[in-house]
Amino acid sequence: MRETETNPTNFRLSSSGFLAEIDRMQLDVREYLSLLPTQLKATA
Repeated sequence: MRETETNPTNFRLSSSGFLAEIDRMQLDVREYLSLLPTQLKATA
């Protein structure tokens, strides 16, 4: 996408969905790693 989109505004708009998904996944990983295995079973 970086090589094909030449307009900076369009690039930002196109990549914003991907960045939001990466942010969401990072939060999931941080939450997962902050809990002990016994706490994971209690929340599931």
